[in-house]
Amino acid sequence: MTARRLVTDYVIYRLEREHLDFPGPNTKQYNNEYDKLREPIRALCKEFEERYIAAFENMVDQIHIADDNAKDSFTSVINELFSDGVRWGRIVGLFAFTGAICVQCVQKEMPYKVEQVIDWTTTYLETELKPWMDENEGWVS
Repeated sequence: MTARRLVTDYVIYRLEREHLDFPGPNTKQYNNEYDKLREPIRALCKEFEERYIAAFENMVDQIHIADDNAKDSFTSVINELFSDGVRWGRIVGLFAFTGAICVQCVQKEMPYKVEQVIDWTTTYLETELKPWMDENEGWVS
């Protein structure tokens, strides 16, 4: 199972919640292990958004997705999120943040940025967070 599949699934779900279309290929391919993860990720992200609405909106507002330095801004916010350590709740926050940024991309008529944001998140998960996740029982925990 890849981080990209989970991130893409969450972004599709998040766009659907706003009645927006996913601008990329909608390749929903599931298996039992994957099915066990996608619903909890969705529920936890929704709870995160509701619980931390003010801080969350501030995080999203820090990204000016049309700017040439959007990736740097995105990475800066994510680094801030994990500045004092990695925890599963913060990984949930990363998913929620990614979904919100992708919604913003589509709403601001920049759907082509959605795949870029998914790439940024996937890369961060697979490089910066994977060692911690592997030490903490991976996605199944």
